[in-house]
Amino acid sequence: MTLYVQGRAGPHLLLLPAIRVLEVWSAGSSRQPGQWRERTLPVINLRQLLAGDGRRTDVRTDETLAAYGADADDDEAVVLALDAVIGLMTLEPAALVPLPAVSLAARQLFDAVTRAPIGERHLLRLRERPEFASVATR
Repeated sequence: MTLYVQGRAGPHLLLLPAIRVLEVWSAGSSRQPGQWRERTLPVINLRQLLAGDGRRTDVRTDETLAAYGADADDDEAVVLALDAVIGLMTLEPAALVPLPAVSLAARQLFDAVTRAPIGERHLLRLRERPEFASVATR
């Protein structure tokens, strides 16, 4: 079984591999959205990116932020802005199937989807190394 952080970005429910979620905090906290452990990381607003507005990086104070990367020294670490972090979820590998042949942008961000709906929706699994730069410049 694999542990995931379940999040929401707009109407999309997402699975973030928990091993890559380094910290979660409220955008309404006193620190700047991209500030994480003495570093300034790029901010990726997933709600805006999935809505086709990837060049915007503004963050609302009611959003939840998550540092996402391999470890604290990861040069490719980013801060993800989500509408909410719902909680933790464990899934068997068989509960996921490869992402169907959809848009190139979707495949650059996600690699799998839940085989069956959980609740009323299928959840998208974020790649371990999403290609945010490629998608945001479209």
